[in-house]
Amino acid sequence: MDGPNIVRSTTVFDMPTHWDLAGAGDFTGDGRADLLWRDDAGRVVLWEMNGPEIVRHGLVADVPTTMQILDTADFTGDGRNDILWQDDNGRVSLWEMNGANIVSQTDITTVPADQHFAGTGDFNGDFRADILWRHDNGDLRMWEMDGANILADTALGTLPDYWQVADTGDYNGDGMSDILWRDDAGTIVLWEMNGPTIVDDTAVNTIPTNWHIV
Repeated sequence: MDGPNIVRSTTVFDMPTHWDLAGAGDFTGDGRADLLWRDDAGRVVLWEMNGPEIVRHGLVADVPTTMQILDTADFTGDGRNDILWQDDNGRVSLWEMNGANIVSQTDITTVPADQHFAGTGDFNGDFRADILWRHDNGDLRMWEMDGANILADTALGTLPDYWQVADTGDYNGDGMSDILWRDDAGTIVLWEMNGPTIVDDTAVNTIPTNWHIV
């Protein structure tokens, strides 16, 4: 892509249906996004990419199906994506990665069943991913992270359950991730963030409910 323009459309590979894309990000630190795959048996594989070219593919690990990948992001600030996991008992763990190699595996904590993963992003501008959690009662919390260490656990507010976190990203160019919300009617609202502080709360647009943010 070049902005909204499709520069080239290329078939990379025909992947069997028992493999699912588990994440995309720069795992090698070369400035290019790579692809993380997982099959139905729990096997995790990384494709190191150069555009549509698979430069190298390597087995990361065979992981029990009781563990699920929540997201991939750079939690350590080394320019390489890591893998955030949670098992069926609520245990959250971080794999610090260097390409397809697991540098370390660290349990962060165990979260209760009424608390659900809502997204990651660098909300405080320290070049390390932080984590959003949402409770069944609508409470939103932010974990400011340094690797697998929780530096702060802060409540951001409570929203009705018809509002859901649609995405996170730096929408205003200040180097800190923001939170994009969407309600059941399709209304889009942006929270501009500075760490756990909501700097601005702005309605962006309303889009039909048959359109989805991917």
